[in-house]
Amino acid sequence: MKKFAALFVLAPCLALAQGIGGVAGGMAAPNPGAGLSGEFFRGDFFNYSLFFNGIWDSGNQTFGGGGSAGGFAVGGAVSLGKSFSDGGSLGLSYHGDFRDYPGSYQGIGTDQYLGLTYARRLGHHWAISFAESAGILFYSTPYFGTSAQPGGGPLTNPYSPTSRFLQSSVYLSYQQTARLSYVVGGSFFLNRFSFEGAPGSTGVTGTASVIYALSRRSSVGGTYSHSYYHYQGGFGQSTIDGGYLNLTHTLGHWELVASGGATYVRTNGILRIPQGILVVTPDGQLELVYLLPYNNTSTVPTVQGAVRRSFGKYGVSFNVGHGVNPGNGAFLTSSHTFAGGSVSHPFGRQALITLNGSYSSLKSIAGQNLANTYLNQNYNQFFITVSYSRVLARRLSGYISYSYNRYGSLASSRAASDNRIVVGLAFSGKPIPFTFF
Repeated sequence: MKKFAALFVLAPCLALAQGIGGVAGGMAAPNPGAGLSGEFFRGDFFNYSLFFNGIWDSGNQTFGGGGSAGGFAVGGAVSLGKSFSDGGSLGLSYHGDFRDYPGSYQGIGTDQYLGLTYARRLGHHWAISFAESAGILFYSTPYFGTSAQPGGGPLTNPYSPTSRFLQSSVYLSYQQTARLSYVVGGSFFLNRFSFEGAPGSTGVTGTASVIYALSRRSSVGGTYSHSYYHYQGGFGQSTIDGGYLNLTHTLGHWELVASGGATYVRTNGILRIPQGILVVTPDGQLELVYLLPYNNTSTVPTVQGAVRRSFGKYGVSFNVGHGVNPGNGAFLTSSHTFAGGSVSHPFGRQALITLNGSYSSLKSIAGQNLANTYLNQNYNQFFITVSYSRVLARRLSGYISYSYNRYGSLASSRAASDNRIVVGLAFSGKPIPFTFF
């Protein structure tokens, strides 16, 4: 097996932890201008951009190792938000680029992400919302959208240079009284990889929540979720059930979401590791592999807290939690501890500075209490990014970003660090600083 994959393709997997609160509650439609770009978009909007980046990395984080190298990326993005007279709202975003690194450092690839949300009221008591996302992620690519359902989203594979994903979800809410409402919904996930033999995954999740408003600013509720994930190639499957209590509270400029409960996990299958015994593959070929069966159950305490606060023009958010990540077959279902935060500050409509950081730690549930290195997987990752963007002319922006990434060891690969600098120019349909978010 040719191990030319990057360690940091695990980043999107880590960023999308098995969450805990399901739907936070309420009948309100989602804000299509959310995120950093929401600093500049209010109400209906449409914007497009074309960009060119110069990229430099201090180290090649493939399993083969390597020194520093530079490359470039060229692409575009479009975002749209629209509210309708019938109470519906639509959000649409697309990001696409072409990236080229010299030689065999990381090669040539594309990133594409498409996200769509739609929500509307169905009479006085009912409301419905849909979310769709799909994309292709190349080496070291951040995930440009947000997971509609905790625990979903793209899960990358450390043996594949590109990851493809599809996610669909629908939620129906019923407001019985001014204080009491119910939400039911489900999501479908599909992940596939370009490396032949890499185990893709298919999953479904269903949730049911009850929400009670204590006041205009506070609500409590409970959520039950059931998820099933199947991994290709006989790698196995995981069934995940969770029950959680939720709390949301708004106080002035403070927004708080907290949740706690437990998640019960059943996971089993056979992990195929290269260079073991000879087996016959489905297409009749002989392959030298280790066959490592696993069958385990675990109850994982699950907690999460998130807070967002505005300090004048500063926007600050922070989240921390512990739960379950469903994995992707190669990296198995794991308990997940995570923390992250961001700070953003716009300078009028001319400039924007942002700071983002995140820490994640995964520990395999499938291999707990076993001494096998491949089954008893542990992985840690830390990153921090600071970026600055400024309007140089009416529709032309310049930007620069610096990222430090620390990747933990995985199987036979060693821990490694990478420094990345990105400098670029973007032409935008609106005279605002360029942002990927």
